[in-house]
Amino acid sequence: MGGFRDDQMHGQGVFTWESKAKYEGNWSHNKKNGPGTMTYKDGSTYKGNWKDDKRHVNGRMEWTNGTSYEGDFEEDIRHGEGTYTWPNQCVYEGGWDNGKRSGNGKISYPDGSEYAGMFKNNLKDGVGVFKFADGSTYTGDWKDDLKNGRGTFTWADGMKFTGEFSHGESKAGKLMTKDGQVREV
Repeated sequence: MGGFRDDQMHGQGVFTWESKAKYEGNWSHNKKNGPGTMTYKDGSTYKGNWKDDKRHVNGRMEWTNGTSYEGDFEEDIRHGEGTYTWPNQCVYEGGWDNGKRSGNGKISYPDGSEYAGMFKNNLKDGVGVFKFADGSTYTGDWKDDLKNGRGTFTWADGMKFTGEFSHGESKAGKLMTKDGQVREV
């Protein structure tokens, strides 16, 4: 139901597919264009902007398993800035590039730990700070989701290691004990 122009859907309208998927919104030349809401056959929904049948600019996608994404889209892919929430309530806020977490962002975990820093291809990569649920922190370089390069790990009790990390493990540096003593390791 809706408008037609030159035998094509045009203007505001509603279309329901045989699969029970349904789109309500703007049409132009038989394609979803402008604001609209799509309910997919599995019950997932997208509410936002469309361009030539693809999610575009900004909107909110909600999957039936509790996952959601709200933010920028380009050519039907998460791209720009947005917030992604997993069913376990883990939340990522930040940059997206071609559907992957990229650039500056922050991820918060259900246990209270969080990471703020750089991402590349969905992984922690670059400079960032990880705050663990027990109060410990790591500030420094990351590569492929692991501590890698120069960094400082501070335990919740105040003990601190500053030095080099490789593949997630401390390698060489200085360890400062709770009472302020420093030794090379």
